[in-house]
Amino acid sequence: MVKSDSTLSVDMLVVMPTSILQEKDYLNYRYFYKRAYYLACIAAGIRQSIQEDFCLTFEYLHGNDLLPILTVKPKSGKGTLSDQLSSC
Repeated sequence: MVKSDSTLSVDMLVVMPTSILQEKDYLNYRYFYKRAYYLACIAAGIRQSIQEDFCLTFEYLHGNDLLPILTVKPKSGKGTLSDQLSSC
C-alpha cells in the first residue's frame, strides 16, 4: 500500500493458473487475449459484489495496449449521481 497526497493506493497481482495456458499461446497474441479476458472475468466478479461502492475502469499500463489493468476507485458519497459518474 502506498500513501500519497491523502490517497491510498494498493497494487494487487493476480497470477493466471497454468491450466489456462497452452503451448502455442505465444502465437498471434493469444496469451495477451487470454490475459485480458481473465482480467475482465475478475472485473465482472468484483462489479457484482461491490457495484454501489466502487467505480471500475480499465486502463493500460504505461500506455501499452497489451497490458490492461483494472482500476478500482471509491465513489464519493457526496454530490449528485452525475458528479459520482464523472469522477469514475
